[in-house]
Amino acid sequence: MPVDVGSQTVSILYHTAANSSNLNLRQAGINRVGIYNGGWLSIVDGTHAQVSTLTCEISDGTYNVRVKSAAAVSVVVGSVTPYVVLRWVYTGSSTNDYMEFKAVSTPSANDLVVGKCTFAGGGALNGFTYESRSNPSTKEMFLRVEPTGDSDLRVRVRGGYIQNGSASIHVDDQKSNLFTPPTSNSKVYLVYIDPDDGTVNVDSTGTAAASPVAPDYAGKLVIAEVTLAAGATTIPSSCIKDVRPFVTPASREVDDSTIEVDSSGKLKVVNPTYIVLRDVTTQVVGQASWTKVTFATTVKSSGISVANSVITLPAGKLYCISYTVTLNNNLNTAYGPYGNVRLRVVSGDVTWEFKDDDNNVSIQQYKNAVYGTDGQIDIRMLSGTYLILPASVTTIQLEALTRDGVTNYRGQVIGASLNIFSR
Repeated sequence: MPVDVGSQTVSILYHTAANSSNLNLRQAGINRVGIYNGGWLSIVDGTHAQVSTLTCEISDGTYNVRVKSAAAVSVVVGSVTPYVVLRWVYTGSSTNDYMEFKAVSTPSANDLVVGKCTFAGGGALNGFTYESRSNPSTKEMFLRVEPTGDSDLRVRVRGGYIQNGSASIHVDDQKSNLFTPPTSNSKVYLVYIDPDDGTVNVDSTGTAAASPVAPDYAGKLVIAEVTLAAGATTIPSSCIKDVRPFVTPASREVDDSTIEVDSSGKLKVVNPTYIVLRDVTTQVVGQASWTKVTFATTVKSSGISVANSVITLPAGKLYCISYTVTLNNNLNTAYGPYGNVRLRVVSGDVTWEFKDDDNNVSIQQYKNAVYGTDGQIDIRMLSGTYLILPASVTTIQLEALTRDGVTNYRGQVIGASLNIFSR
């Protein structure tokens, strides 16, 4: 076996009456093998990788021991030996019973895999992957956030699994994105996992303060809170608060049609989409061409916008549209009163042409009323209620025709309302 490299400590129970072989044999199958702390790879040069200090439980298939290194170890690597592994075989010797740090082409059954090297075009070492890393088979290690061992503002997240309500997602060992420390005081950041693809993200929406508090989790799968002071250059373990949930609820996926997630991550009923427009002025007086009816007042509005009395309807919703238009004969004694009202699609899904048909599906409202000719004020109301489901963003407007070009009958709009509602 090799000599001690990395200043290792091989532990047995202090002051036990058992010998090492008996004790290590008893540990086999009880203490889960794997790398518990540290053991991260960094590039020394194109042919050397450095393994940071680590603590592991390792086995040779018969015996188990706990090994801790106190110094980093450099390993010669190459494209044909890309795996950096830890290997130990029990000898019972007090002088050479140490663990090896090796680079191999294929890990053996009892090897602990630190990571796999990647090479630029099969040449110089240029990085590492941790998909095959030997993480302990224990939930305590799953998704644990810990320092990277490097001098940068990142944290490392241990591998593990999450469920997103429809699948089990494997989360690889990975570093987070860079943290940006506050310019003054301290701030709490959230380290969380994207439930769709298992990537690690950092929420930096917290507020810097002398005594900072964590921002609202807002439904995120948060696994750690990290507190950084102004000017921080590294993230030690003392800055990391473990908040991993060991019972994770199913992902609250909603279609935003009836249920949505509010800003704090709680489920809520979607607010109805609606608009209520009113007008009580006299307009469209004796117009022989279709003229837009304008609305001076937006009584209420949610999710539907209006500009210059043109209403914009978002796509994909079923809308109930109703209107009422009040007309009179504008006191003309020579001609009878006259009035027509319609809804018109200005742009967007023009298949929803409003017209009367037997199916009452795609409707254009057209009303004609010829009143008496006695010279008295003759007030009439025209109204309609219809349903549309536009496939694209669609704009509509209400129009009136208040003069008959043949008989010269004429009228005017003296009031109007337009109401649109959707869930």
